[in-house]
Amino acid sequence: MEWWGTCQDVRLLDENGEKWLVCQLSGSPLNHCNSCLLVSPEGNTIGLHIGKSFMDVCWKLIRINRKYDDAKARYEAYSLEKVLRILKKKDRKRELIRRLKRLMKKWLPRRLNLNDFS
Repeated sequence: MEWWGTCQDVRLLDENGEKWLVCQLSGSPLNHCNSCLLVSPEGNTIGLHIGKSFMDVCWKLIRINRKYDDAKARYEAYSLEKVLRILKKKDRKRELIRRLKRLMKKWLPRRLNLNDFS
């Protein structure tokens, strides 16, 4: 996320205004030969040669990646599928809590007066 947010060369617009993100980067920084994969918000993918900015893109990714060496050594990395399952589960919990709160507001009095029970 940080890489896409800070490196303009990995966020591209095509001639139709469609957004693309570099999601796979491979090649040699020495001879600038590279083959990159881009993905659109709809999940479409295309291959692309980045060109002379390939070295800059590589070094930005390496610098960002190195910032998280300690965290990577300490914590578990989740797959995208697992992250999506966790988020869906949290969304279901949030929705259930919202519904319960609405029901409580509707059916429970704001203040209970003990005198009403004497």
